[in-house]
Amino acid sequence: MIKELSFPSVLSWSDSRAFPLNAIITGTPPKQYIECMADLSDGTVLGIKALNAEYTGDITVQYSYDGENFTEETVMADFLTMDLDELYAGLLDTKTITFRFWIAGDATLTSFVMNYRNGDDDNAQGNNKNRTY
Repeated sequence: MIKELSFPSVLSWSDSRAFPLNAIITGTPPKQYIECMADLSDGTVLGIKALNAEYTGDITVQYSYDGENFTEETVMADFLTMDLDELYAGLLDTKTITFRFWIAGDATLTSFVMNYRNGDDDNAQGNNKNRTY
């Protein structure tokens, strides 16, 4: 049976000399998010070509077109393969998307890159902008 302690403490006693008390304490931080905004308002941006991320562990994503109302959390792997035309079509007049990357436990997010479509087709040479957030 495991019992929760209300106010745990570590005490030591010595009758002759003081000695250092060493304790190792580990913990897992609470789930946290990194928020960034992508500005697609430049007139040359015609769509989103690709989403890429370097990450490890349990990361989920939410996004918002107005910075206030966010989607439900989606697993990063699913988010990266979503319908990019649908993501772009949801833009409001401001043409911005705010992303929240939720990081749990020992997960890491090294980079997130959105490739914009700026040419007539996916193979347009030299016309695609890469943005790292």
